[in-house]
This record gives sequence, C-alpha cells and structure tokens, in this order.
Amino acid sequence: MNLSDPQRRVVESPLDQMMFLEGDAGTGKTTAAIERALYLLSQGVPAGELLVLVPQAVLALPYQRALRSANLPPGGQVEIITFGGLVTQTVKLFWPLAARRGGFVPDVPPTFLTLETAQYIMATVVDPLIERRGYFDGVTIDRNRLYAQIIDNLEKAALNDFPMSEIGERLKSAWMGDRAQARMFDHVQEAADEYRALCRAHNLLDFSLQVEVFTKTLWRLPQVRGYWLQRGAHLIADNIEESAPAAHQMIADWLVGCQSALIVLDSEAGFRRFLSASPESAERLRDQCQAVEVFTDSFVMAAPVAALGDALARGLEQYAPETGIDPAPAYAYELRRFYPQMLNWVADTITLLVKEEHVPPGEIVILAPYLSDALRFTLMQRLQGEGIPVRSHRPSRSLREEPAARCLLTLALLAHPEWGLQPSRFDIAYMFMQAIGSAGAGRTMDLIRAQLLADAAYPAADAKSRLLPFDQFKPEVQERITFLLAPRYEALRKWIESYIADREQARADALKAAASPAKKGRGRKKKTEPVDAETFILGDPFPIRLDHFFSRLFGEVLSQRGYGFHADFDAATVAGNLVDSAANFRRAFDGRGLLPESRSAAEEFVRMVDRGVIADQYVRAWQIDTTADAVLIAPAYTFLMRNQPVTYQFWLDLGNRGWFERLLQPLTHPYVLGWRWEAGRQWTDDDEFAARADTLFNLIMGLVRRCRTRIYFGLSELGESGAESTGELVQAFNRMLRRLNPPDLSPDAALALEEEDDDDQL
Repeated sequence: MNLSDPQRRVVESPLDQMMFLEGDAGTGKTTAAIERALYLLSQGVPAGELLVLVPQAVLALPYQRALRSANLPPGGQVEIITFGGLVTQTVKLFWPLAARRGGFVPDVPPTFLTLETAQYIMATVVDPLIERRGYFDGVTIDRNRLYAQIIDNLEKAALNDFPMSEIGERLKSAWMGDRAQARMFDHVQEAADEYRALCRAHNLLDFSLQVEVFTKTLWRLPQVRGYWLQRGAHLIADNIEESAPAAHQMIADWLVGCQSALIVLDSEAGFRRFLSASPESAERLRDQCQAVEVFTDSFVMAAPVAALGDALARGLEQYAPETGIDPAPAYAYELRRFYPQMLNWVADTITLLVKEEHVPPGEIVILAPYLSDALRFTLMQRLQGEGIPVRSHRPSRSLREEPAARCLLTLALLAHPEWGLQPSRFDIAYMFMQAIGSAGAGRTMDLIRAQLLADAAYPAADAKSRLLPFDQFKPEVQERITFLLAPRYEALRKWIESYIADREQARADALKAAASPAKKGRGRKKKTEPVDAETFILGDPFPIRLDHFFSRLFGEVLSQRGYGFHADFDAATVAGNLVDSAANFRRAFDGRGLLPESRSAAEEFVRMVDRGVIADQYVRAWQIDTTADAVLIAPAYTFLMRNQPVTYQFWLDLGNRGWFERLLQPLTHPYVLGWRWEAGRQWTDDDEFAARADTLFNLIMGLVRRCRTRIYFGLSELGESGAESTGELVQAFNRMLRRLNPPDLSPDAALALEEEDDDDQL
C-alpha cells in the first residue's frame, strides 16, 4: 500500500515504542494502524502476542478483513476484541476467582445477560414496585424504556468508576425541576439495588456487573493481568474516544507492562457519550506514550467538501479558518413546502445519480436524526420501484416494531395453540402481507388480499383457531385471492399443521414411554413411576426450542421463492436477530426457576417481545451493511459508527430538533453520570445549551469528514409531523448560505444583517 510519510513513520516505528496517534476522521489513522499490525507480524512478532482493541464490534471489521487476506506466517491468531468482549472472556475464564471474591453463589456457573434478558429481569423487579407501591407515577415513558434507563444507570456507574449506590443521589442533586419529582430518583436507586441483589443471588451477570467484577476484582489480580499482557504484548487500541473511562484505565495499566502500543484517537468525536464514551478521559493516555503523531491531511474529502465543513462550522458559531476555496461544488439543496415533496426530490436525485451518472448505490447514504417508519417505507418503495437496491439499519429498535419479526411471532402463536395467546385477525393479515409473495410486481402480498385471506382463513380469533384449507373458502373469495397465491398459502398452512402434529405425537410418545414399566433384561431393573399427563406437560420434558422453530420456518418456507422473505436481506437480518434473541433467552432462563410457573421459556419469550423489549445490538446487521452495494438509509449516529466514507450524502429534515437535542431520558443522564461531572452540582440550562452545541458540531464535522464529493440537503418548510422547521441545524445552514451568498447591500446594512439573530427560515 502507498503510505504517506506520516503513516509510514507510524507503521515502521520501533518495536518497543508507545505511540499516540490522533487526527480527524478520514486522515488515514485506521489504515496506518492496520498496516502497523501487518508490519509487526512481518517483523516476527507472534500473532498470539498482538491484540487489537476497538470500542464496537463493527470497527473490528477492517482489521478482520485485512488480516484474513494477508499472507501471514503460520501459527497463532491476532486477537481483535472489544472492551466488553474482553471483560466477558475474563469473567468466564476466571469465574472461580470472581465467585469467591465477588459475593456470588459458589460452584454455580454464571449466566451472562444480554440487554434483552436484563430488561426481563428488571421487569420482575420494577413491575411490583409500580403496581404495589406506585413508584414512577410521574414518569410518562414506556415500561421497557424505564427498564432500559435503570440498566443504563448501572452501566454508567461501572464504566465511570463510581459506586452504584450513588446513582440516585447524583441524579437528584443535579435535578433542576420540581423537587417533588426528585423522588423518582430514589425509586431508581431502590430498583437498581433490588435488581443487583437478585442478579447476585442467581449469578446473573449483565454488562454492568461484568465490568464491576472485572475492574474491582479480576483486573487487580496478577494472574489475570499477566494473562492478558502475554496475549497482548503488542497492543493496538483504535477509536479510544468512543470507549469509557474504565477501558481507558485498563489501557493505562496495559501500557506499563506491554512491549509496544499504538493508541489511536479521533479528534472532535466521542459520538457515543450516551454510552459513557469520554474523549477527555482518552486524552490522558497521551502522556503515557513516548511519541505523538498527528495526522492532518484527509484522504476522503475533496477540497470543496472540506470548505463546506468549515462554512457549516462558522454557521454553528464555531471557529474555522478561511481557506478561500469555494464550497459550492460540494453541496446542493432543495426547499419544498411539504415533507413528502422533499422525499420525492431525494428519490428522484438518487435515481439520476445511479442511472444517469452510474454512481454505485453503495456510495450513497440517506441520513436523518431519526429513521421513522414512514420515511423508511417511502424511500425504500420509491427506490426499489426504480430497481435501485436499498437497505436500512435501525439498531436498538424493539423487535416487535420490525415487520419481519412480527410475522414470525404471529406464526409462532399459530403453531403453539397450547399457549392460549391467540393473534388478532389484524395480526394474521399483517403476517400474510409479509410472509406470502405478491401476485404482481411487488415483493409481498398487498394489504387488501392479505385482509381478505385473513378473514377467510381465520374466521374465529380464539385460542383454538387454526388456519382453514384454501378449498374451504367461498369460490368468489378464492378468485379474488387468486390461484397463484393459493399454493403458497397452503404450503405455509400445511407446514404449521405438520409442526403441531409432530409435537403432539412426540409428546404422546414421551408420555407413553415415561408411564410404561421398565423392560426385563440383564442387570438391575429401574423403578418407574407412572407420570400424570398434566404434570408431565407442565414440567415440559419436551421443551419448545423457539430459536429452532424460527430457523426451520425461515429456511423451509419463508425464504423460498414465492414468499415474502425471499431475496429480502433486511428481513433475513431481522429473522437472524430474532433467532439469536430466542436462543439467548432460552439459555439464560430455561430450568433456572426464574420463569412463571407453568410457562415455558418459549412462551415467556413471546410475551416479553410483545411487551416491546428494546433489541440488543447484533453484529450481523453491521457486517451486512458494510459490504452491501445498496443505498443505505440510517440515523446519522448509526452511520458514524460504521466509520465508512461514502461519495454522496443526503441529510434530511434539517429543521428537526433531533439533530441537536438529546432523547428524553428522565431517569438517566449521560453527563451527570459521566466521568467529568462534579457530584452535587446542578445541571443548568447553560450546561444543556453547551452540550447541545458541542454535540451538533461534532456530529456535523463527523458526517462531513466521511463524505468524498457532495452533500445534498433536503429541506421542507413543514417537518414530518407537520410542524414548522426551526431546529438549530437549519438555522446554521441559513447562516452559512447568507455568508456564502450575501445580498447586494450597503456596508452598514450588510453589517447589521451579519449581526442580527438569524431565526428566520429559507
């Protein structure tokens, strides 16, 4: 690879040097770090002594691809891991030490909770507090958001190294609202304490407890630290600004004992502050390194794009140098009255780029502060109608909100009538709409036929209902549904009936075998007691493996030609995530006595998802997104964490306040529970304004530095909700346009225009 001189200095630095590398996004830091890894291996460093640490699994993909394709010497493997993965590995490997020192149940293996299973456990603690004591009566958020915010508080305490017993007091002391409402933070503390006690009693380790066990117990043991220093004698830590102070402290300890290190930091970043990312904490590592290298030249942005970034910075009232370069070639914008008109302009422009200018679809990304269903559906339908491949990525959405997941869950209810959870006829129609392919040009069945089929196939919505055969429909209904779709419906119905019959037969065979006396033969006879059928079924000796059910249903039916999931990669990704989620739930709770009596793990999982549990992060979706040649539609922060530049960006809904406002999180606070915050200090409006300004600046600069050629700004006078667009980003954009295209005014009038508070719209 052709490297610049600064990159080559980093790559070929001495094998015993600690180097700190910093610079803006797009200046070639990760490329230099990858080449440094390859250089170390070429100089005889064993692969088993090189460790690459990244803050998020998606950021490991460039290293994995490079090391997979490199001509490496045999023996060993480079460890590429996140801080969370390192913590989990350590706790698993040294669990006997952790159990004895951490107050856990000895001689019982731990259960590692995901975000989803942690919410389930939190619900068992919080729901009684709400229903019996009236806790959180002044909080108007969904239950699952409430669970997730209390879990988030525990993670912030562990990652920012303060006792979890201080969570409530820190939040209460920073509260500026009604003092009567401050009691909700006492409720938060009590719920967190009860949840943590329950986890310890059953050896349930969520991420916060894993980090606490690692930092407070295991990392302090010489044998544990020595184990990792041996495996990571040569350390590369990339994007450390996105890591938490706990990870930075571990790296600081690592630097004392390792042979060489390369610490890489992105300037003006830290996009994951809501997950305890701390660039300020990361910068402390600079003092422990022998050499510091700063990259300044971008390998991504064209000169007009860089000038556009400077112009936007000035529009945000931030300092940026005047370079004299015209940013006009780097941006285009269109103002429309209504939001749908703006989306039509976006779709038309992308169609022109792909079909007329032959731009690869994978070089185009559509960004918004939030990705609503309406925005996603409209653009995907328009672009797919033009034959342009397109995909979306919305992490952390509830599984229930994904159409593919709702389809699979409805089919699970039909296949397990013993649960008594009957789907509504609307659910059945929605399932048909997603599951069965269209008779026309579309990918899936239209809504009218889906509703007609649901009314005919599912006439009585009760627990004993089964889908009726197609030949029992009225003739006029059969004709309207069409005989092209009939075989697809019948194949799906027969698969479900076959699954139910197989389970019933297997249960009957198991009951018969359990109730029959032992056969005579050699050796001592085993005494067998007859088993009551009801007791047998409640004991669930033939458990439902819902993850296996979803896998079979997807592979044998829904992914086949003629069905809705065929060639739909988004649906396949959601199905894979649902399989993983069901498997994690089963492994965590099956047979542990934590589920309600008479309910299987499969049934309880379906109930949990139906309540709207917030989905865990699955690497599968990130991996697919980084390799697909398709237009990407994603929230702005999701795109930033992919760390992959594109040629064209579309920024939508500039007037949306979501570009700079934090999500409503009444029970947690990323800054008050952060590393730098002084305990006892109140969070004022000035603090909020400064945090918003800093966040918006870093977000805009991060997006610009990941664009090669041009940014298209989509503006509408009325936003998606119909409200007037008045956000800070559209105001900054207006200020930028005025400075770049000043009106022909007298000097005094121009000065007055420059100084006035620019709150008007285009």
